[in-house]
Amino acid sequence: MRVVRIPIWLIAIAIAIPVVARPSVSLAQLSLNQPAPRADLGSAFLERQRALERENQRKLQENLPAAQKFRVDYGGWFNTYFFLFDDGVESSRTLRQYETRLWLSFSADEGIHEGYARMRATYDDWNHGDNFTSNHDDLNGPNLERGWYVFDIAKALKRDERIDAPIELKLKMGRDLVYAGTGYAIDLPLDHVMIQGEVAGFETTYIAGRTPASTENIDRSRPVADHSNRVFHIIEERYKGWDSHEPFVYIAWQDDHTSEDPPELLQQYRYDSRYIGWGSTGELFENLRYSTEWVIERGKSYNDQRFIKRSDVKAWASITASTITSGAR
Repeated sequence: MRVVRIPIWLIAIAIAIPVVARPSVSLAQLSLNQPAPRADLGSAFLERQRALERENQRKLQENLPAAQKFRVDYGGWFNTYFFLFDDGVESSRTLRQYETRLWLSFSADEGIHEGYARMRATYDDWNHGDNFTSNHDDLNGPNLERGWYVFDIAKALKRDERIDAPIELKLKMGRDLVYAGTGYAIDLPLDHVMIQGEVAGFETTYIAGRTPASTENIDRSRPVADHSNRVFHIIEERYKGWDSHEPFVYIAWQDDHTSEDPPELLQQYRYDSRYIGWGSTGELFENLRYSTEWVIERGKSYNDQRFIKRSDVKAWASITASTITSGAR
């Protein structure tokens, strides 16, 4: 919106001579951009000024273009794959896979409310006798692959309550990809609730979530391979006050509640773990980006053919990567 600045003396003439020019709402709004009144001005004037501000904001909201009040986008894509492979048992197996995704997103009240949903369906078409099961064809879905809603609390307070605090605060809920740090240790879709705030360059994120029931398990043992029920709690701190570097540190808890199907009496599969990670992402030189992460893991799980006593899990790992990007021409 283009703002036209009018000299104070011209406003004074317009108010003193109503026959020449009648003061409008825009003039009252311009006056709000001037320095705050002195404390010795009457309370009636201050109250009138606040009333004009509320009225102007109401009119601006009413006259806001529909595209800024509410926007909806939608789309989709289709992929097809052809697999021909030798599994060491049969001479070869042939699979044609077709994948369809449809998505819808919306944004309302200048970004205070945002949402996204995406459905996915896959169809597997095997050559006769090539499937590992008795089915020659297999339809999977449609399933909800992503679906979330974000409420920008800081924007809402600024617009409705006139609270202009130097913080960012968002609430998110739904199903989406969740990762901690660079995603080296934790990077998977979760049904979750997230609270994220930022002040003075420090961004704090808390996530509580659970894996969707259809998530393939990291443990490929038959009783738990095709489903998962793991609960995550993640707290992450990032510093975004530097232009070229973004350090982070996080701690995460993962509790495994996956049930066995079919049950196995002499083997337990529960795997509970804790993670502490730290690292950084950013740019070392122009067009040379980097990422590094270090992770320590502690936990409890069952060894092979164990169902009574759990063993300790102790591990650590690190990763460092660099990427060269081409500059804009």
